[in-house]
Amino acid sequence: MQRDTAHSYSIMRNVFFKPWIGERFESSGYLGKKLLVLGESHYCEIEQICAECGITGMVGCNDFTNSTVRKFLAYKFSGTAHRRWMNTYTRFGNVMENRRLNADETAALWSSIAFYNYVQIAVTDKRTPPSAENFRISEEAFLRVVRELSPDLIIAWGDRLWGNMPSTGRDVQIQDTRYYVYRFDNGLAVPAVSVYHPSTSHFNFGSHELLVKAIELCHQAAIVL
Repeated sequence: MQRDTAHSYSIMRNVFFKPWIGERFESSGYLGKKLLVLGESHYCEIEQICAECGITGMVGCNDFTNSTVRKFLAYKFSGTAHRRWMNTYTRFGNVMENRRLNADETAALWSSIAFYNYVQIAVTDKRTPPSAENFRISEEAFLRVVRELSPDLIIAWGDRLWGNMPSTGRDVQIQDTRYYVYRFDNGLAVPAVSVYHPSTSHFNFGSHELLVKAIELCHQAAIVL
């Protein structure tokens, strides 16, 4: 379902939780656009985060994001080993496509996008959000990922993440869609838009129109001065 594309991006060696990069992300993307979907953080089921989390970590930690997506897709095809967090990924795909997706359709969607969790240090309690400091120290890695992937649009999950992202280019307004726009010294300009977190009931089929409009207008947002 997924070839290892992260190795072709040179800066990724400086990012702890490597992003999932769908095999069609570069060639065709989603509706012809390169989308970077942005989650908040990883939940690590150990009693205490190891001191190396975000630095070197245990064997396999760098693959956490990719492993998470692979587990989700394996569940879609097998119907077994379901975990509650997988509902978030299911809902996101269904709302993106405005219908309930089967396994093949789900795999096709995830092969067309990139996915990255912003905070580079895992949490051990689902009820406790990442600290302000952990958001702050994750900024550099996030900007490296954006610059390296050069997406056409970033879709950020949830108000908390949105409020803790770097504040470059805030409040660009195209029609009634609000973007941040990240600008780099090489001329790259990447808009970002926020949606309700897919784990909440607020993210439902009513959010589809916002996503479609944000994707359609993202190039306009990127050129706003």
